[in-house]
Parts: sequence; structure tokens; C-alpha cells
Amino acid sequence: MKSLTALVCSLINEVGAASSTNVERDLKTVTSRVEGEGESFLTITLPAFSAAFERALDTGSIASVSFPGFRKRGGFPLFLGGILRLVFDSERSGALLESPSIEAIRGIRQITLVTSKIFEVCDERRAAQSIDGFVECERLMNEYWFDPGLLRELRRTATEVFGRELRRIDREISSLSIVPRHGPGATADRLSGNGKYDSLYWPSRLEGSFPSADFLLAGYSHFERLAALHQPEPRNEMPVRVICVPKTASKARVIAAEPANVQYCQQAILSSFSRAFSADHDFVCLDNQDLNRVMARRGSHDGSLATLDLSEASDRVGLAVVEAVFGDFPNLLAALTASRSLTASLPDGRVIRLSKFASMGSATCFPVESIVFATIALNAVRKQLSCPEWRRAIMNGGWLRGSLRVFGDDIIVPTRYVQSVLTDLVALATKPNSRKSFWTGKFRESCGGDYYGGEDVSVTRLRRRLPLTRRDSSELLGLISFRNQLYMHGFWSTVGLVDKWIKELVPLPIVEPSSPVVGRVSVAFGYQAQRYHPDYQVPLVKGLVVRSTSPKSLCSDHGKLLKCLLPGRSQPFEQVDHLTRSGRPDRVATRVGWATPY
Repeated sequence: MKSLTALVCSLINEVGAASSTNVERDLKTVTSRVEGEGESFLTITLPAFSAAFERALDTGSIASVSFPGFRKRGGFPLFLGGILRLVFDSERSGALLESPSIEAIRGIRQITLVTSKIFEVCDERRAAQSIDGFVECERLMNEYWFDPGLLRELRRTATEVFGRELRRIDREISSLSIVPRHGPGATADRLSGNGKYDSLYWPSRLEGSFPSADFLLAGYSHFERLAALHQPEPRNEMPVRVICVPKTASKARVIAAEPANVQYCQQAILSSFSRAFSADHDFVCLDNQDLNRVMARRGSHDGSLATLDLSEASDRVGLAVVEAVFGDFPNLLAALTASRSLTASLPDGRVIRLSKFASMGSATCFPVESIVFATIALNAVRKQLSCPEWRRAIMNGGWLRGSLRVFGDDIIVPTRYVQSVLTDLVALATKPNSRKSFWTGKFRESCGGDYYGGEDVSVTRLRRRLPLTRRDSSELLGLISFRNQLYMHGFWSTVGLVDKWIKELVPLPIVEPSSPVVGRVSVAFGYQAQRYHPDYQVPLVKGLVVRSTSPKSLCSDHGKLLKCLLPGRSQPFEQVDHLTRSGRPDRVATRVGWATPY
């Protein structure tokens, strides 16, 4: 029978067998607690066990950490105790062993985190708590006092380190060479797909940096359209629409849907940021997380680098901090503030004024927070160095390049400066996440990569509920993806159980990653043709094939022309029917059919 309990128990059996550990008591614990507490034991309580385990790795002792909800004996947790003894000394106050088992560390994390990130809607009580947290954070930001001296330091550091890139963006904005586009997400005015190109809502604040004649018209011959333009003053602008979207069983993700044309201008700024801060940038990269993971592995090996994480990161970037960081680049700052929404509409109808720079949902939120956090970290280091040392550290080939890097709220800094960085982060209203920040032990995590002592201890998480029928397309695709990732991590016994579940619903042939058939990967065996195409004589296999269609989405002739003539477009549209269908598919559909395995 398919169940999350069976999945976790299979992992416990597999890890126990690999470590020659008796896990019968652990299996009984899981079964009895799920019966008594429900699946929240798997989705909330077990991840809390993992957080405590990681903190014990960081502090070097299991006795120094509380394992809430789990019994202890002599300070040592009873749950997974046999496997924990391969990492910690149960006879010596739970001290970390000199050579802990990497496989045991990976196994414990896999068991306790496998169900931690199931994409689902949390209950109404937890969703309301997420909204209350959003409002409370806004209240705190509104009352926060920022040290003017520290803000001046940030301005100097940002100009010194990022001046070349930010000046480039500033010039692009002043010359109107930025490229706007509409994103795929929800909007405050509930426009979607091609309908966004017909929007005539254009707040008056946008006009200075984004002239409507240049950004809303397919050509100046359509100037008469501007007569119908709705240009409200700031006090009458449309607020962002605060909504809860599914995240995990424990909490909802709170985002703010921007008005369509405000998002349209934000996307123009984002495209300039993305070009300026690409993969080859030393401190900030907006399109590649690989270097963060490489540096996290290095930090876990030699302890030279710390990985820091922030809570409520986007909601705690104050407008005053953004004005300081980008203060020497007037065109860029004007564009950022003009495309920033001033108010937010809550699910209960209340409208609150925003003191933060932008909420999650704004296209400029991620690049701005990345540069702001990098500036704060760099400035904290700069204050610890003399001027000549600082110059040598940031110049081409300087030691700080390759030792400090930021991707969103994933921050990597030299360990010897971590306290200075944390002090300034707190002074600027951010909230370091102590549960996910590491610098004392050998555990590090950044951008989805988890490492201990230079070894990869990352885990595979189930992202969707288990499918019940073939019609559960998203769940079925999620389970196959989970199966393939788990296979590559070496949990082959549990993969066998998952294979059995999938094959009860659909065929599961071995395929190459490029195949249109969604199947299983294998390092031991290649695909086997089940038949050959009668005309082309190419091998075919039977399996799950995805088919999805964008919803119908129409707009005016001018909207179609604007979409096709937007600056920066040199490649044809991927969809031949993009002018009649656009946006995310309403649903993902699958069917069982024949296709090539490669």
C-alpha cells in the first residue's frame, strides 16, 4: 500500500541494513506516532529532528541540542539511536566522533527530510499565522531606525565594489535601452497571458523612468491609445495583492502579486541586473547557484567559509537600505522606487502601507536583496581591514574574491568575519536564521547543496503527494522524478518499492533524459526497444508522455503587435499559436503512449 509511512520505514530499513544497525524500535516508533499524531509527524516533527541533528553536528555534541518531541536516555535520543551512534559517542556525553560515518549522516538526513517539503496547502490556521507574520514584519520595519553612519558606509562600499555593473545598468535605464516583458505569474489586476499587453494602467510615478509612449506602444503611430491611459497618483495606486500559495504542511508562502504593468517595468530592470551580474561575477550571480555549492563544500572541508541564511529575507530589506546601496546611481534608484508598490491589500480586505523595499513577487526583489546582502557582508569585512588590505582583498585576484558570495539570502563569508557580518545584518533589520547558518563545525549548506567534511550529504525530497490513480498527473510525474533522484543517491532498495508503486499505475521503461517518455534512469542498464516504428524503424518504448496546452488567451491587434515588436526580441516564439494561447497550462495532462527512449 502506498503511504508516506511506508516510504519512511523503507528508508529506515535501508539505512539500518547499510550500517548493520537494528532499527526495529525505530520502525515501531514511526508507525505508532503516525497513528497517534497523523502525517504531521512525518512532515513537521521529523524535519525538526533533522534541524536538531544538524545543529549537533555544528556544535560538536548531541547533548548540547534539544530534540523536541523525542525521548532521550542519558541525553541521547532513542529514535534512530543505533544510527546516531555511528556519528556521536553515546558514552561520552554525545560528543561528535573523530571520524563520523558520512553514510550515517546522509542516511539520517534522508530519513528525516524526505517528507519535509511536500508541496501542499497548509491548514487555515497556519495560513493565517503566515499572514499575521507578514503584517507584524511590516510593522517592525515601519518602526525601525537605521543608523545613518552605517547607511553611508553601505553606499561607499556598494559604489566601490559594484560601481562598474551598477553604472552600466544606470546608463541602460537613462537611455531607455532596457527590455520590458510580462512575467508568467499572477497579477494584482488578475490579468493573465496575452491580456497583459492590453493593460492601460500606468501609475504616474512610472512615467519618469518608463515613458508610456516608449513602453506601452507598438509604435508612435499608435499614439492615440495614450488618451485612454489610466495614470493614478500615488495615493490612488492599485495595491499589491497579498496571497498565500502552497509551500509545506507547516506554513504557507506569502507573496505579493504586482499590477501587470508595474511587473512589466520591474522585469525590464531585472533583465539589466541579470546581464550585469552573470555567472562570471565574483560576489553576486543571479543565474547560477553552482559556485555557492562549490564554496559551501570547501567551507565544510577546511572551515574557512561560513554559510548564512536569513529568515523573512525579502520582507526585511528596508527602503532606506536600498536607497543607500544604490544612492550613487540616480537613474537606477529612480527606476527601482518608481516600480515599487506603496501599499498591499491583505486577504481580509485591509490595506497596509509598505515600508520594506518590495515583497516576494516583485521581479526586482531577488536581484536587489542579493546586492544589498552582498554589500552588507562586504562592508562588514571592510571595517575589519586597513585601506591597503581592503584594496588588495577586492582587486582582481584579491583573496576576498572567491571567499564571499551571495545568491538571494544564501550568504557565504569567510569564517573569521562571520560575527562582524551577523552584527551588521542584525543592525540593518535582517533576521539571521540560526537553524540554517553554520560556521563552527564541518556542516555547511547553501543553494540546495549540503556538505559535511567536504562530502556531499544532500538529500532527495518528495515534492508531491503520492498518486492514487493514473489521473493524478502532477503527483505521478513528481513521484517518478523523486524515484530517479533517489536512485542517483544510491537508495536502491527504497527505489524498488517506489518502482512497484509506479508500475501499478503506468509502465516505467528505462529511458534517456532527453526522451519524451517519462521513465526511469539507470546506470547499470540501457534502454531496451519494445517495438520499432513501422515507417522509421526507430526503437520505441511504452510509457508516460506529458501533454500540456496553454490556455486560450486573446488580446487586441495592438496588443499582439506590441508583444511581437518588443525590443530585444531576435528569436522566433516557441509556440506557433502564442497569439491565441499563452500563460501557464491550466493543468498537466499525461497519457500512456509509444515514443523513442532517447
